[in-house]
Parts: sequence; structure tokens; C-alpha cells
Amino acid sequence: MQTILVTGATGTIGANVVTELVKLGDVKVRVAARDAKKVPAGTEAVDFDWDKPDSIAAAVKGADAVFLLTPFVENPVPYAKALVDAARAAGVKKIVKLSAAGADNPTFPSIKHHADAEKLVEASGAKWVHLRPNFFVTNFVGYYPPDAEGTIYMPTGNGKASWIDPRDIAEVAARVLTRPDWDNRALALDGGEALSVGDVAKAIADATGRTIRHADVPEAAARSAMEGMKMPAWMIDSMMSLYNVIKQGWAVGTSTAVRDVTGHAPRTVAAFAKENASAWKK
Repeated sequence: MQTILVTGATGTIGANVVTELVKLGDVKVRVAARDAKKVPAGTEAVDFDWDKPDSIAAAVKGADAVFLLTPFVENPVPYAKALVDAARAAGVKKIVKLSAAGADNPTFPSIKHHADAEKLVEASGAKWVHLRPNFFVTNFVGYYPPDAEGTIYMPTGNGKASWIDPRDIAEVAARVLTRPDWDNRALALDGGEALSVGDVAKAIADATGRTIRHADVPEAAARSAMEGMKMPAWMIDSMMSLYNVIKQGWAVGTSTAVRDVTGHAPRTVAAFAKENASAWKK
């Protein structure tokens, strides 16, 4: 039976990866977490702290595969290196990295960090898979939901993105962690259709019965709003770069990877909106 370590296991993606691995069965799921109370039944909790090398070494010991999800910090590459080095020393056979769309041609720092980490993984000597997802549709719940008046404020113009449901990412991750079919490949993951924020607003409106619209705020106003929230400069720059990716139409690509790996089409934005309508009802 394989032992698989999942890092970032209490976040949106990692928690879903744990769920999907448990569903697959016949694997021992090791959950890296600071709080064992957050670890679901049927898994093994392991104390893990990115700033404590000893905890990383202990977490990878005896693991056959690792799901690598570094925290959202200014430079996550040292964290990736710490885990890759520990995995190499422990004889881990496979590393699956959660990367990002565009890592094959990075144009700004946060994407370059992913590209640099991918290179570390490839040089580890282990089998590897890079997952390069597009923008998460769940962000319309957690990060930029419509306000009380039904407005989504984003400086993205009419640009589009192929928004993906994190559950599809997790299903892909669980399968590539446990099967050799996609070893040493990078997989572009997306929702199968390119939609503007206005299109997403309409899907939310249809699901909730509310009037929802997209307001294309000036970039200076978006930056000022984030500064007002006391976000660090590097994070603001990263967010503005990501918004620009959408605005310029650089995130419209689609692939068949989700279907190829999972056997089903990616979940649509419309289906996600219907399923999560209660999150936007006021």
C-alpha cells in the first residue's frame, strides 16, 4: 500500500486532494498539518511546519509520493527546495507539484516561482507531475464575491479565463499520485470554457435570482483598495499581475487533461454556481 503525503492539506486544494485519495482507497494518506484536529478520519496526521526542517524530514520519511503545495508567500521556492531535498534523502518515488498556468512561460514573479520550483522537482530524481491549473472558480466565493448590491469589482475588463473547480484539480491530483500513466508530464487544467467575469456574474445571477454584475474598476482603484486592506506590496503586485492575465486574454486556453485523467468533463461554472447559490444569497 502506498503512503502519500499531502502538504497544504487544510486549504482549498489540499483538503480536496485528501478527500479524493481517501475515496480511491488502498492508499495510506498522510496529512501534513499543524493542527491534528483538522485531519479527517481515515488519514494519518503528521506534525508539519515549513519553517522547521526536522518536521519536513519526519513527514516525508516512508512516503512513496508527495503532493507539493507551498504556502502563498513572497518567495515559496526555498520551501519547495526544503521539501524536495528531504524527499530525495528519504527516497520518495514521486512528487506531484501544484503549479500554475503559465509556468512554462513565466512573465511575472509569482509565476516564475512556480517555474523555479518545477525545475527543482524535475531535478530531484523522483518521478514528477506538474499540475498547472487556471483560475479557481471558488474565488468568487472566498476572494471576490458580489457585494450586498450584487457587484463584483475586478479590474479585468472583458478578458476571459477558463475557470476551474478545485475539485477537478483534486481528482486529477489523486489519480496522478497513485498511477504511473502521467509521470514526468505537465498537465494544463481548466474548466473547458473561457468566460469573462461578466459571464460568471450572469451564471451567479441565474443561480441565485439576484441581479449580479461585474464592475471593471480602474487598476489604480483596485490597488488602492488592497493597500487599504494592509496587504503587503508583493501580494498586491501579484494580484494585479493575475488580474492583468485575465484582462489581456492570456488565460483562455483549454485542454482535455481533466477528462483524460478523471474520465469526466470538467465541472462548469454554471453547475458550480447552482451548487453554491446559497453562498451568494443575501
